Amino acid sequence: MKSFGRMFYDSFKSLKDLRTLTTAGILIALAFAIRSFSIEVTPDLRIGFTFLATCTIGMLYGPVVCGMSTFVLDFLGYIVQNKSPRAYSPQLAMVVIISGIIYGCLLYKCDFNNKKLQSYIRIAIARGSVILFCNIGLNSYFLYTLYVNKTFGITNITKEGMSGFLT
Repeated sequence: MKSFGRMFYDSFKSLKDLRTLTTAGILIALAFAIRSFSIEVTPDLRIGFTFLATCTIGMLYGPVVCGMSTFVLDFLGYIVQNKSPRAYSPQLAMVVIISGIIYGCLLYKCDFNNKKLQSYIRIAIARGSVILFCNIGLNSYFLYTLYVNKTFGITNITKEGMSGFLT
């Protein structure tokens, strides 16, 4: 496997290719269409399958293109399908970018032809790490600090604030 920095460099270099941009754009449009069929439990909680198109971008073009694509998808989704009175949150956008980078890092150049079992394991690890780290960890933290308890932070954790966050 190539070095970590080389993977980012190759992914960044692929941004110059017109095929990369058009394929990523088509996959963003597909993810946007899939996003419109998601089930909204609350204004902040949505169950959907946009990760399928995001994983495909990550497999084909790596972490840089996938991170940018997830940001574009999130921003366009906010502009077109905005149903909440809240403003766009850069913290939550950063979580989306991090999830795209995770997909790109773990799935870039994933070989389905020769090593099918290893590829499926990499997909499961990528999806699981995005669910645990981004969706459960970072999203919960940012939603709590942005909308529930604005004084809660990593530097000033109190017993009451931590019990509220865990609840």
